[in-house]
Amino acid sequence: MPIAKQNVSAQQLYSELRQLLIQVRWLKRTCFILLIFNIIAAVVLWILHNPQSFGV
Repeated sequence: MPIAKQNVSAQQLYSELRQLLIQVRWLKRTCFILLIFNIIAAVVLWILHNPQSFGV
């Protein structure tokens, strides 16, 4: 992005910033969902490897 383009309107800057915030929000939500899936998978694997502790 060239620095010579300094006459960018505040409206354009604001819309770009808002789009960036939306992307960051989606990224955080995706990471959170992946973390939940990781925890669930770890618990399921642990139960499958230790069936005697649950009486399954």
